[in-house]
Amino acid sequence: MRLLPQFQGTRIPPGGCPFVDPRTGMKFEPTVVDINYRIPQVIRHRLANQNKYNPTTEPQFFDFESVRLEIEQQLCDKRPEICGGNPIFNRPKVNILSTPTEACTKCGATDWKAILCPTCSRMRVTGYTCNQCGNKV
Repeated sequence: MRLLPQFQGTRIPPGGCPFVDPRTGMKFEPTVVDINYRIPQVIRHRLANQNKYNPTTEPQFFDFESVRLEIEQQLCDKRPEICGGNPIFNRPKVNILSTPTEACTKCGATDWKAILCPTCSRMRVTGYTCNQCGNKV
């Protein structure tokens, strides 16, 4: 199920938006915040814990809409009275099919990381970053 429409924006659901990160166990307290405030907190936490979440191979855990669905699922599991409608379906995983084969112009390395588009839900590769020196192409 999804959160009721009145709680999908800036209106705070009864009891706030608690969330427990499934991999790190971090508990985001049910402070009086709406879901749009909680999502960036979860993404920042995951970026700080790249030993548990890899932004290169698991970009869906850093995508705003995917994190929204994950938080909504936890809220609806605990408090179905603030939810309704259709069930939440998981978004497809973004697969990086290939990376550049040419060497970095700065350091000569061939180890690249994809840069995913933040405005289209990280579903499109917009460039690459060299893992050695950070050069962007």
